[in-house]
Parts: sequence; structure tokens; C-alpha cells
Amino acid sequence: MGHELAGEVIALGEGADRSWAGRTVAVNPVISCRTCRFCLSGARNLCRRKGLIGIARPGGFAEMVAVPAANLIGLPDGTDPRLGAFVEPMANGVHAARLAIDGNDSAGAAGIAGVTAAVIGAGAIGLCCAQALRLSGAGPVDVVEPDERRRGVAARSGVTRTHRSPDSLRDALGIGDQPRLDEDSGADVVIDAVGTAQTRQLAVDAVRPHGRVVLIGMHEDESPLAFRPVVRDEVTLVGSYAYTDQDFSQAARWVAAGDAGPGELEPVHPLTQGPALLALIASGTAGPVRAFLGRA
Repeated sequence: MGHELAGEVIALGEGADRSWAGRTVAVNPVISCRTCRFCLSGARNLCRRKGLIGIARPGGFAEMVAVPAANLIGLPDGTDPRLGAFVEPMANGVHAARLAIDGNDSAGAAGIAGVTAAVIGAGAIGLCCAQALRLSGAGPVDVVEPDERRRGVAARSGVTRTHRSPDSLRDALGIGDQPRLDEDSGADVVIDAVGTAQTRQLAVDAVRPHGRVVLIGMHEDESPLAFRPVVRDEVTLVGSYAYTDQDFSQAARWVAAGDAGPGELEPVHPLTQGPALLALIASGTAGPVRAFLGRA
């Protein structure tokens, strides 16, 4: 917590570009060595010496936080910092969507246009994955989410269909009957933004032969999975962690342009209310879908 942050640059360290002064910025929280082969190839998220602002270092749940200038992404004048804080989760969605698209046979020479997609879970990350798929041209995009509030946010973000239950998703994708004998059932791309044994299995069940399952949810460290369908249907399983600088920049552009966002913005709560508010959200029974903490 505290790694999704944005704010105003109020002080500059020695050698920093003075043009950052006073600007509203989103912060890419990934700190890496910038010299290893992963960093040099653009995959700083895979650096073996990486750490995140807000996890390995003090983060955004404070009135002031020090960050490297290289991790700043400038936002247009007048951008609400709450939108800036949404760039980080959106970058996760951009990265997962790109991994889903790259190498997918259904994309073909025309890119992602016409690729069918499903996202399991409509929390912050699932919502961002669905928006990134839609903005990249995928369609239709189905989302399954039991929470009514989150389904509403997903629906208003422009996804094609929302589903309350896995059975509803199965019916929509035509995967209710096993074995599946037709070639049209299932989705080309399925992203699991939850990470339980049930959602990982649902992702494998829902994907078409030669399709891609992107696993971004991290709820469970270990879970059983039926691998015969993976082998028989030549399904590709891909992990997705954080984002590249390119993904982060794309997320910032979409958010700043109003193409992506968290829906209706919740008010900013004082930092002192953070523990109680986070406990309320964690209970899963009340509170906002997402919350913003900052200077009162």
C-alpha cells in the first residue's frame, strides 16, 4: 500500500531537472538497478534488485515522499491527482493486456481487432485489464465479478458484458458443455485478476485452443490446476507482474485523456483515517470500491 501515488513536485534534489518544480505527476514506483540485462531491455519490472516505493521504500501514505526524478511521469496541468494515482494500477492492466495480445494467433496481421477476451474479477486491477483490452481494440470483452458495485463500474467503463457468476460467463462463452466440440466457444484471451484455485481453473476452462491465459492475480501462492486441457489445447499460460516504463506511459496517456479511469472519484480522506478505512474495505462488506488518502 502506498505505491499508487501522485502529487505535486514541491522540492528538487541536486542535479534534478528544474522544470519538474510545481508540476503534477504520477509516480512509477518501480526502483531498479537500470544496468542489468532486464533493465537495459526495458523490463525493469523483472530486475532482480528491484524494489517498490510504498513497499520496499516509504510510499504515498504520507504528506511528502522522496522519489527519483527518473520515476516521474508528468500530467497535464489541472489533472486531478486522484486520476494520477490511478495510473499505476492502469499500467498493470496495460501490461497484462499486452502480454495477452503478443503472440496470440487470433490477433493476426491486423493486430488485436476482433480478439475475444474475458477478465475474471473487477477490482482495481481487473477493471484496468478490461479497459486496456477494450482500448487496444479487443472485442467483445466479458467481465465476471460477484460484487454488484464493481460490476457497475465495469459496465460503465465500456466492457461488452458483465456477469455475476462463473456460470453466466460460461453460458456467454459457450463453454458450459464438456467436452467442447465446436471451434467457436471460449475466449481468445482470458485474464485472471483474482488468483484463487477456482479463478485460475475458470480461466483455463474459458480459453479457446491456442488461446492465452494471463495470470495477474496473486491471492494464492499455490493452487491445483487441470493441465491436460492446457496440453491438449496448446494453451499458453503467462504470468504478469507490474509493468514496463512503456506500459506506464501508455497508462498515463489514456488516463490523462479521459479514455481510462476509476469511474466516479471518491473523496480524498485524511491520512489519519487510513487504517479504519482500509479495514472497512478489507472486510468486503462495506466502504468504497477504492479509496484515496492524502493531505486533508
